[in-house]
Amino acid sequence: MMNPKARNIGWRKVASISVLAFVLGFMLVLQIRTVSPAYKEMISQQSDADRAAYLLQLYNNVVDLREQVGKLGSQITGYKTNQDDATKLLHDVNDMRAQNGAAPVAGPGVTVEIDGDVTMFDLQDMTNELRNAGAEAIALNGKRVVLRTVIGGDGTTAYVSIDGAPVHGPYKLQAIGSPSDLQTALERKGGLKQLLENEQGLTVKVDRSDNITLPKNNVDYTMTYARPVVPTSAAGGN
Repeated sequence: MMNPKARNIGWRKVASISVLAFVLGFMLVLQIRTVSPAYKEMISQQSDADRAAYLLQLYNNVVDLREQVGKLGSQITGYKTNQDDATKLLHDVNDMRAQNGAAPVAGPGVTVEIDGDVTMFDLQDMTNELRNAGAEAIALNGKRVVLRTVIGGDGTTAYVSIDGAPVHGPYKLQAIGSPSDLQTALERKGGLKQLLENEQGLTVKVDRSDNITLPKNNVDYTMTYARPVVPTSAAGGN
């Protein structure tokens, strides 16, 4: 006679197999309902073992598909990250080109017209004043002024030049930046505008503008001897 403990274990196995068979059968019914009549006929002629193998194959296929979806999701995420990096890099390059005068720029700002006995020093002072007030881009008489631009001359009103090319008055400086900040800096009491007008006898007019377009700088500043230094990691990874 089988002892009660062994009998209980046997019933548990039977119950487990029954539940599994029911679940597999239910899954099979659902699967059959989603296929064509011809495919249903083929499945109905299979043995229980073949059906079980078919369901196992379906399960494995689902697992494989989920893994593929996960990999594709990772690739898409990586692509988006790389795309974001590329977009940021392009933005940085365009920003550097704009700052170096290699590309035209546009934006709000002020226009400063100076007339009278103007010297290179007056134009240098006005350019520096605009930079100190937050101008992001400047042009003088339609010529872009960048960090390496030289506003020169002989110190008199007879000769003023930009990068060696002569320019003549009346002079017009255009600056892109905050219109209110730039105008306030120039027109403040005791500021450069007042100094040029009272001490130098010049006529200085400052006007705000919502849209100023400045050309790119056409001067070739290509370096012949200087080369970029590529940073290297210090010894020991520090």
